[in-house]
Amino acid sequence: MTNHWIDLQHSDCILIQGSNAAENHPISFKWVLKAKDKGAEVIHVDPRFTRTSARSSMYAPLRSGTDIAFLGGMIKYILDHDLYFKDYVLSYTNAAFLVNPKFSFNDGLFSGYDAQKHAYDKSSWSFQKDGKGLIKRDATDRQVMIVARFTLAAVLLFGIIIAMDSNSSIFNVVSYAWAGFGASFGPLVLFSLYWKRTTLQGGIAGMLVGAASVFAWHNLVKPLGGWFGVYELLPAFVFACIAIVVVSLLTKKPSEEIEKEFDTYMDLDV
Repeated sequence: MTNHWIDLQHSDCILIQGSNAAENHPISFKWVLKAKDKGAEVIHVDPRFTRTSARSSMYAPLRSGTDIAFLGGMIKYILDHDLYFKDYVLSYTNAAFLVNPKFSFNDGLFSGYDAQKHAYDKSSWSFQKDGKGLIKRDATDRQVMIVARFTLAAVLLFGIIIAMDSNSSIFNVVSYAWAGFGASFGPLVLFSLYWKRTTLQGGIAGMLVGAASVFAWHNLVKPLGGWFGVYELLPAFVFACIAIVVVSLLTKKPSEEIEKEFDTYMDLDV
């Protein structure tokens, strides 16, 4: 570790494997005990039951030489049950690095194996790099959320700027198409990002109602003039929002897994 032993007291789970820290590293182990006093789980993995085992929350005995199998099982269980701190792993480890597409692992062999030489060509054991030689990264959930929200804000701002000048040539060319696009997808994007009760059926209903409302308002209602002469995007947007809410409330709510994932994204510090 690169930080001071004192930081151990802030842990909520400590795994000690292959070490009798209580007797061999008593100065550092006192900080482990401070963490335990605060509620941390201390797990000791060792073939022998030692003083460290006695002071731990859990003792996991194993046969000598089976460390890799034990750790591999732990890693698989953590990955299968999504028990890792995803935001930390993606932001502060190489988990987000894009692997060379030529890399593979099949039938117990890695890519590049030469059966005649019984040796590996490790050239495919690498990460993807850009033109500057920097490793390419997959986008994190936080980055995706930031882009989604800024895109929504940019589209909304652009629409407002265009709508401010009804005589603009750009407005005249794209207003009808913009209204259809905005009323069909705008409410869906908005509710998908900020209302976890939104359902698939509600989203589809909002898209259909938004598109139909633009067509109906532009061709049947707007010619009446007066208050009905308002830009069709506004009423169509409102009708689409109402459709999403009503249909979503009348249909089965999203699964707990989806709601949990939604809450995770909403809790991101963006």
